[in-house]
Amino acid sequence: MNSIKEEREKRGWSQVMLSIKTGGIAPSDLSAIENGKKVPHPGWRRRIARALQVDEATLFGSKNE
Repeated sequence: MNSIKEEREKRGWSQVMLSIKTGGIAPSDLSAIENGKKVPHPGWRRRIARALQVDEATLFGSKNE
């Protein structure tokens, strides 16, 4: 899930800022997702991708992988 961190850091955002942009996914959850300790459910995947303005596949790979 490092691509989330990379995309977030490209924008100069903290996990708190991404939390705000996603509509409230907790920074602790975002940290766990970035570190591969938590798998985001589909709703969170969409919210994270939308906040970062990238395709879900860019962050999470395709469903077939």
